[in-house]
Amino acid sequence: MTTLEIISKTHPNIVHSVEKLTNYQLEALVVETIKRLATTIDPLLQEYVLAMSTSGRVKPDPVWQRKLRKLSEQLDNEYCRIKEVGEEEGVWIAKFKAARIAYALSEVSQGVSLENIGDFIYEMAHGHDSPEKYLEEMENLVDKIESGNAGPRI
Repeated sequence: MTTLEIISKTHPNIVHSVEKLTNYQLEALVVETIKRLATTIDPLLQEYVLAMSTSGRVKPDPVWQRKLRKLSEQLDNEYCRIKEVGEEEGVWIAKFKAARIAYALSEVSQGVSLENIGDFIYEMAHGHDSPEKYLEEMENLVDKIESGNAGPRI
C-alpha cells in the first residue's frame, strides 16, 4: 500500500486532487507548505526551509537529501532514547515531530514527484500537533493550487 493510499482512507479528496497536479504544481505545494513551517525547528531544518522559501523552488540536491535523512535518523534516535528514560511527553514529542519534518524534507530534496509527495504529506502531518488539522489545511491548499489561487504564477 502506498502512502497516498493510506492518506486516501481518511482524506480521499487530497489524493484525488494531488493526482491531478502537474509536477510544477506539486513543487508549488511543497514550497507553500515549507513557507508555513514554524521557525522554532532544528537549525539545519531552518537553513533548508529558508533556502527553499527564498528560492521558491525545490531543486534535487543529494547533499541536502543526505543531511536531512541523517538528521531525521538522529532525531528519531534521540526521541526514542528520551522517551525510554521516562522524560515528559513534551520533551520527546518535539524530537519526534522534528524527525518527521526532516524526513519529509529529505524526500522532496530528491526532487518533487507524485511518487514521493505522499510521503512528504504524511510525514509533515505527523510533524504537527494535529495531523488531522494539518491534512485538512493541506486539502485546502491543494485545492487552491489546483485552481490556480495559490503558489507561484506561471
